[in-house]
Amino acid sequence: SYRVLGELAAKGDEPEKTQALYRKARECIETLAVANPTVNEFQSEWANLLLVEGAACAERGDRTAARNAFRKCQTLL
Repeated sequence: SYRVLGELAAKGDEPEKTQALYRKARECIETLAVANPTVNEFQSEWANLLLVEGAACAERGDRTAARNAFRKCQTLL
């Protein structure tokens, strides 16, 4: 999955690639979560990916993107 690839990229020194893979993973699960609002697993994974994406943004110094991801996650929880 894109998330696993993002985790692997995060272990290297590829922040742009990591961010792109996490974003793709989030977009995929977001589509599923929006289409299936009663499936808790999709909602949880969406929130989790937003946390991961926000943390990756914060690590590379993109505070605005990190804040946006964390705020979106907060609305889901």
